[in-house]
Amino acid sequence: MPLYPLDRLIRDLARTAHLGAMAWWLGAELSGGAESVAPAAVLVTGGALMGLQLHRAGPDALGHLSTWVVFVKLGLVSVAVAAPSLSLPALLVALLLGGLISHAPGAVRQAAVFGAPGPCATRGDHGEDDARSCSARGEGG
Repeated sequence: MPLYPLDRLIRDLARTAHLGAMAWWLGAELSGGAESVAPAAVLVTGGALMGLQLHRAGPDALGHLSTWVVFVKLGLVSVAVAAPSLSLPALLVALLLGGLISHAPGAVRQAAVFGAPGPCATRGDHGEDDARSCSARGEGG
């Protein structure tokens, strides 16, 4: 059940904007293009996604694996900004980590790094099937 009107649409638009900003930045890196506002767009849209997640899941989400992957990605983006010679490898690793965690079952995404695991990580003993149904009902990541 959505937490607020247009919940799903807002999250989908934020995700699309974030992926578009990342594609823009990677495209500029690969083509040797001039500096742009793409890094800022990646940080703003990523911050919006994190805000939406914290709004939905509350502060408990800070202990989940998916949140810690976001922190690692933020570190990689910082490296890309601070050391332009490392920007392409840092961005590619961030993209790989983001793709892996976003397509992982809910039981993996919401596994506890510290604190309690999320609802999809603790539901039943059937692994991915329960995680998918949890995700389908909108109960978690």
